[in-house]
Amino acid sequence: IHQQNEGLSGARNKGLRAARGEYICFVDSDDLVRPQLLETCVPHLRAGNDMVFFAFYYYNDRDKGYAVRPVAANAFELKTGSDRMSFITGEMLTGKVPWQAWNTLYSRSFIEKNSLCFTDSRIIFAEDVNFNVKCASLAEMIYILSDPLYYYRVREDSLSHDCPAKGTSGQLLGKMNLNARDISLWMNSRKGLS
Repeated sequence: IHQQNEGLSGARNKGLRAARGEYICFVDSDDLVRPQLLETCVPHLRAGNDMVFFAFYYYNDRDKGYAVRPVAANAFELKTGSDRMSFITGEMLTGKVPWQAWNTLYSRSFIEKNSLCFTDSRIIFAEDVNFNVKCASLAEMIYILSDPLYYYRVREDSLSHDCPAKGTSGQLLGKMNLNARDISLWMNSRKGLS
């Protein structure tokens, strides 16, 4: 795939359009995945989940060491707009569930059915959060694995180095220039939820 530099979101969207497999996984160029990632996550997608989040390891360039970012295993059935909003604000945006695109495996049919894509990362902060909020606002089933399956490299010069891994949903939404009303309006426009 060749294209002019359109930022991270542009590259991910091009990959989404070119994808032909059943599942979507994003891996940053300086990160690593455990060999068991797909064999661990795929059964949960085959069981009907739209997306599977998983724990990960941080690798810090400065300290040259790994630390696990734990997450509690859980399954969520999201039947109503209220269920989805509770998951987004109570789980994702509080940091209980990591919200990055690279620690999530997606059903490609779910992404295509809902015409999901990344907002241009050159004009918004935390395009991963934005994408996963959109996904969660449309998902009916989400699975969380406690298995650390990804190695995320933290570099001092990284764009996301100053991004809070945890915090209140208000802090993260404020950084993204979003609020619960914006999420609710987006959900209503996509599914007619009240």
